[in-house]
Amino acid sequence: MALPSVMVRGVKVRTCGACGEEVVAFARLEELLEVVAEALVHRSGRLSGDEVRFLRKLLGWSGRDFARRFGLTPEHVSRIENGHSPISVAADRLLRILVMNERELEGNAAEVMETGLEDASPLSVRQTRGGWQAA
Repeated sequence: MALPSVMVRGVKVRTCGACGEEVVAFARLEELLEVVAEALVHRSGRLSGDEVRFLRKLLGWSGRDFARRFGLTPEHVSRIENGHSPISVAADRLLRILVMNERELEGNAAEVMETGLEDASPLSVRQTRGGWQAA
């Protein structure tokens, strides 16, 4: 599962001596995914297409599953996820609430319903000795 546009700090980057390719090793990947999901759910601003795709996949849904559950066509879901059409305000908030409920994240639906839709700041997470945290 690909992460949406997230600045990840505090990770080790290893460089292959033979080819020079850089590889990032993520410790506690499942924890990282949860921290990113929680930060996205509570962050202001409408979800981007990459963020919608990330949350959809975190729920284990195909594009068709998402379309059926949200009353959309699979083509429309594709346009949202590829950044050609914004997700509606109602669908944005519903997706956040579903992720909160399914992943048992902190917070409540009323908070999500009041999420502002102004431009979102970039999401940043940091690996610490104790695990992952949103910056």
